[in-house]
Amino acid sequence: IVTILLWVVMGPELIVGVVVLIGFVPIVKKIVSKMLMVRKQRAVLTDERINILTAMLQGIRVTKLNHYERQALERVAAVRRKEIKLLRRELACWGWTMVAAVCSPLLATAVSFSFYVMIREDHIITPSSAFTVLLLFSILRFPINMGARLVGKLAQALDSAKRISEFLKRETTTDTMF
Repeated sequence: IVTILLWVVMGPELIVGVVVLIGFVPIVKKIVSKMLMVRKQRAVLTDERINILTAMLQGIRVTKLNHYERQALERVAAVRRKEIKLLRRELACWGWTMVAAVCSPLLATAVSFSFYVMIREDHIITPSSAFTVLLLFSILRFPINMGARLVGKLAQALDSAKRISEFLKRETTTDTMF
């Protein structure tokens, strides 16, 4: 409905703005794929950290008797530093996704206005048309922003589901410690 209203106000020049919005899709897709790659690397480090802690806790008596706490903590801290570095990279990718989601409607509005004025001499941006177009593009911004957020969250959910599936497919052991 919003696109139809924009068409009524601006005419075919709106297509240029829509093309700009669509042009951001591959950019966001590339950023999200990079974010997924970093997330997988971070998941490996998280697993390593959890394995170290699990091994230490399972052998807590040996750890305490031989004073291995410091060594275990140093190993966990080293893995955690690497994990945090990857987390920063992942959050930077997420930030670029949000930047693209916010900038794409603004750029589309600017490009649409530019083409609206440049195509024909009788096209003059009046305050009423400018505010109407700005309002309509602002309305379009919400679904675009939510779409970008959903793409990022969907990527995280798919990765988590894959990890859970791999965990559930593992062979169970029946060994007991007692």
